[in-house]
Amino acid sequence: RGGGGGLAAAMVAVLPLQASRVDLTGFDLGDDGVMVGTVVAWMESEPSALTSLTLDWGKVCGRVREALLGVVRTTHTLVALSVGEEGAMPLNPQQLCGREAVPSLDLSGKRLGPGSAAVVAAGLSVNKVLTDLNLCYNQIRHEGAAAIAEALRGNGVLTSLNVGSNDIGGATAIAEALRGNAVLTSLNLQSNFIRDKGAAAIAEALQG
Repeated sequence: RGGGGGLAAAMVAVLPLQASRVDLTGFDLGDDGVMVGTVVAWMESEPSALTSLTLDWGKVCGRVREALLGVVRTTHTLVALSVGEEGAMPLNPQQLCGREAVPSLDLSGKRLGPGSAAVVAAGLSVNKVLTDLNLCYNQIRHEGAAAIAEALRGNGVLTSLNVGSNDIGGATAIAEALRGNAVLTSLNLQSNFIRDKGAAAIAEALQG
């Protein structure tokens, strides 16, 4: 009887993951979450039916975050991804990773935070067609800017990036990314409270 109960519980947990629209906000996915292993394995299996996914970026552990970013880079079906930032527009991984070939993407004023920025960065790291990305008037902050900067290191096509008015503060990560990126020609960082040290790092990077 105990074994049957365990199987039933497992089925209750796994069955929602077979749907095309999956909401993980009610799952225990923190550092010691009981569903972490199951959800990570599901994400790594590249679920072919998945079209919509919702979770709370701020409440899931690093393993789940990394698995999610892996989904963004590889999915052929997911078109709506929300990471639980209040009021933020769901993101389309097909556009972010370049499978839907859009050369310009305007995500300005969509109330995107650091979690959304990490998702955008994951797509940007594999995108071979996007040349213009506008992220201004969001709240990606330093954490999100660092993720975008890391993606720039391996991106060879993006020529214009606008991250103005995002409360970034420090700009060291962006400066370091600029040193390893030879194609970006337009970078908008206005209204980000960047201090002298960050501005000096950016200037030095631009000088080569």
